[in-house]
Amino acid sequence: MTPSHLSNTPSDSMKMKSGSAVIPSDEAAALDVQDQIIELLESFSFSNRDLFSIRLALAEAITNAIRHGNRMDPSKTVTIEWAVSPRQISVTITDEGAGFDPETLVDPTEEENLDRPGGRGVLLIQNFMDEVIYNDRGNSLQIIKQMSASES
Repeated sequence: MTPSHLSNTPSDSMKMKSGSAVIPSDEAAALDVQDQIIELLESFSFSNRDLFSIRLALAEAITNAIRHGNRMDPSKTVTIEWAVSPRQISVTITDEGAGFDPETLVDPTEEENLDRPGGRGVLLIQNFMDEVIYNDRGNSLQIIKQMSASES
């Protein structure tokens, strides 16, 4: 399924490129957007390490929006907005769910939670991104990653 709205608009200032997509609560549609963002990052020469980190964080964040935020409701959408410059990427993912308080999540690395399925996506996002910012309602997440120094 293709996103209902997909754009990639270069900005005149500072060689920044931004875009947005509104997708249904469908993980296949999410892959198309992720691929477009990764392709854009490649054009800015982000390292393979950065590409891996960003792809993983994007997949986790969008999957959480679809599964937990929108509860797989096909009538709800996920909005993904991104801005990429030669030095960083910022992506905001917003679902139509009720939201949540990220402070109430259990720590999946604690002994009593090691065998629990799930709960690791937010931890992965926090560890792979430089900044992770939730809105007050908890239904919108902004992830920011600075470009790493060149690999030798």
